[in-house]
Amino acid sequence: MITNIFKTQTPVALFALPVFALIFALSIFFLPNSNYETSYVWMTEMFNWCNQNKIVLFLITAAAGTGNALLLNFSFNQSDFFGKNTYLPGIVYLFSLFAFDEFVFSSNLIAHFFVIVGLYKLLNLRRQEESKDLIFKASLSFGMAIFFKPLLLPLLLLPWFGLAVFRPFVWREYFVVFAGILVPSLMHIALHFVATGNWFVVPEDLILQIVPREKNLFHYLSYTFCASIFLYAIWKYFVVSSTEVVRFKKLSRLIFHTTWLTSLHFGLEFYLYQHISLALFIPLGMVASVSILHTKSTLLLNLLFICWFISSGLKLFL
Repeated sequence: MITNIFKTQTPVALFALPVFALIFALSIFFLPNSNYETSYVWMTEMFNWCNQNKIVLFLITAAAGTGNALLLNFSFNQSDFFGKNTYLPGIVYLFSLFAFDEFVFSSNLIAHFFVIVGLYKLLNLRRQEESKDLIFKASLSFGMAIFFKPLLLPLLLLPWFGLAVFRPFVWREYFVVFAGILVPSLMHIALHFVATGNWFVVPEDLILQIVPREKNLFHYLSYTFCASIFLYAIWKYFVVSSTEVVRFKKLSRLIFHTTWLTSLHFGLEFYLYQHISLALFIPLGMVASVSILHTKSTLLLNLLFICWFISSGLKLFL
C-alpha cells in the first residue's frame, strides 16, 4: 500500500520515490507543448528548448521532482517536526503535482525548490539560539523563489512570522530579512534592465503560456480525491496538535502562516492568469504526513491514494 511504504525511511521507500517521479513524468508525453515568454532571453530559450525536446524534458522533470520531494522529506525529518522520519511529505507533494498536470519542468518546480529551502531554514529556528544566519538564508531563498514566480511575493512576510513565533524581538534579526531579500531583488531588476532597458518589473514577465485542456470526469474525480485526503488531514492535524508539545505547536503556527500565504499566491495566480501554481502543497504535504503518521489504520487512506493515482492517470488518456 502506498502510504505504508513511505511511512518510514526504508530502502524500499527511497527506491520507490524516484520510480513514482519517473511514472508521473511520463504524463508530459500526453500533454500539449507549453511555451514561455519571459524578458530574459536565456530563460526563454532554456524552458522552450526543454519543452520542445520531450525526452530531455522527461528526464529533467523526473530529476527536479525527485529532488524537491527528497528535500521536502529532509526538511520535515531534520526539523524533528513529528519525531518520526518519513518519506510521506515528498510523495504527497508529487501526487499533488501529478493530479493537477503540474508535474513538468518549469519555473514552478524551480521556485518550489527555493520555497522548500527557505521553509527548512525557518523550521530550524530555536528560541535560545541566534538566528541571523538562518533568517538571512531563508529570506534569500524566498527572494530567489520570487525571481522565478513573482506572485510568490506574499512569502516575503514568512521570515518575520517565523521570528514572531520562535524568537523574542531582536531588531537586528528582523532587519536581516531586508538584506536577504535585497540580493535576489537587485539581481532581478538588473537582469530586467539589461534585457529590456526598463527598471519597472511586472509579474507578467515570467508567465507560462499554457495550452488549455478540456476537463473530463477523471479530472474532477482526481480533484475530489485530493480534496478528501487534505480535508481529512487538516481535521486530523488539529486533533494531533491539541495533544502535542509546545515545539510542535510553534511549528504548526509556522506551517499555518506558510499555508495561507501560499494560498494567497494560489488565488492570485488563478485569478490573474487562470493558472494553478501548487506551492500550497508544500506545507499541506507536511500536514498530511503528520496526520497519516498518527493514523493507526490507513486502509481508507490507501484506497483514496490508489483511486487518486488511477483517476489522475486516466484523465491523460480520456
